[in-house]
Amino acid sequence: MNPNEKRSLIEQRSILRHELLAQRLLIAAKIAQPPAKDTVYPRSMTMLFLTRKPEFVIKLLAQCATMLIGARRCRSKKNDE
Repeated sequence: MNPNEKRSLIEQRSILRHELLAQRLLIAAKIAQPPAKDTVYPRSMTMLFLTRKPEFVIKLLAQCATMLIGARRCRSKKNDE
């Protein structure tokens, strides 16, 4: 007689669930990769630049805005003539 036949279905199910969970944890531990040292937020180079040098970004945006406003003024003066 099989030892599993002596146990109820609920007990068999519970044992099987625990075995599967243990197996999943073992597999996850085997394939888990250690985190890289430089995995900090944000990961993209653009966001790193924007968040680490905000004063430079503000100056750059101000210069771009000045150039755009200046170009619009030049166009509006040419249209007025």
